[in-house]
Amino acid sequence: MFQKTVFQKPDLQESALQKLAFQKAVFQFVSFRYLYYCVFFFCLVTSSSLFAKKHVDIFQAQVPVTSGETENYKVGAKAALIQVLAKASGQTEDAIRSNSALATDLSQAARWVREYQYISSQVNGETRQYLQVSFPEKYITDIIKIARLPFWPPNRPEPLIFVVIDQGGKLSLLNDKPGMEAEIARDADRFGLAPLFPNRYVIRKVNIASLWQQDIAKIESATYGQSQDAIFVIRLKSLAFNTIDADWFLLEGEEQYRGAGIAGSLDESLDNAFAWLGRHYSSRAAMNLHYGQNEFVLSIANVVDYSDYTKVVKYLEELNVVSGVVVTQVEDSRMNVAVSLNTDFDKFLSILEQGGKLPLELNQPDQYRHYLYWKK
Repeated sequence: MFQKTVFQKPDLQESALQKLAFQKAVFQFVSFRYLYYCVFFFCLVTSSSLFAKKHVDIFQAQVPVTSGETENYKVGAKAALIQVLAKASGQTEDAIRSNSALATDLSQAARWVREYQYISSQVNGETRQYLQVSFPEKYITDIIKIARLPFWPPNRPEPLIFVVIDQGGKLSLLNDKPGMEAEIARDADRFGLAPLFPNRYVIRKVNIASLWQQDIAKIESATYGQSQDAIFVIRLKSLAFNTIDADWFLLEGEEQYRGAGIAGSLDESLDNAFAWLGRHYSSRAAMNLHYGQNEFVLSIANVVDYSDYTKVVKYLEELNVVSGVVVTQVEDSRMNVAVSLNTDFDKFLSILEQGGKLPLELNQPDQYRHYLYWKK
């Protein structure tokens, strides 16, 4: 593998106004908006505790290139920025590419590259070359705020991935072919996913026919003992005219979700499946960073796993008095949430009390947030 670091650039400098806002947030607690920015930049983006086990590097991307020439670098940098913004927001790459608010940033993507290198990999005897690009975190989060994109926190569930292919009636596990696991992982990362692959014990134990037949009991039995947040099985079948019929299912606890599509290549089939999975996760976890004026911070206890996290957010979002919900920090079993209300806070507390799911805790340690308890 050939690697060469060509360009490195420090983080963008904050303006005097931003520094003043930061000081107000930390030392004076005058405005919740400033406090949120502080928490967001220094806690949320760098936190590794949002219940999912894997912290995805949403500020880095790998894109295919044909050579290391300057024009390829510029085109690659733009493609990498599109991919990074898609990973960070949960939006599709097409949506990012066509967003007029991002046109200037995309056209100048090479200016903001912090570091890049060229990477080569071997797949079935074929050499593939990629440009790996990283951007400053603050630059990306600034773009997300300015363009009013949602933000999908980088701590994400780890699904266990199986890719089964039917070639003329013969089933095989694509994961187990030389070089393919790295390619599948690279493709999943493009859509902001944190894939896990079956360990050698599971590979020996799992029955490929059970995966193809979607025999849930046998799949769960074979994968028991390998830590994961979900099981994602992709089934591929070659058709005439170089097309591939693909379908997939996600086993997430007791819930099952399914999707399907026809594609013209293996890469396109995997793209379709992982794009679907990315939408599934981001639709539940992505947050809006913009508020009205009636804002409050809640500190909610007894949020012990990713399931609790999504349930709390969904519960708050479905209250008709809540116009915005943003998770600002999760630590151990406590989650800090910013809520924007279209009513007064006392009425909001009354609604929570009547619902019985988020009662106030008896102990209220400080005046800057309200302490509640999630009742399952």
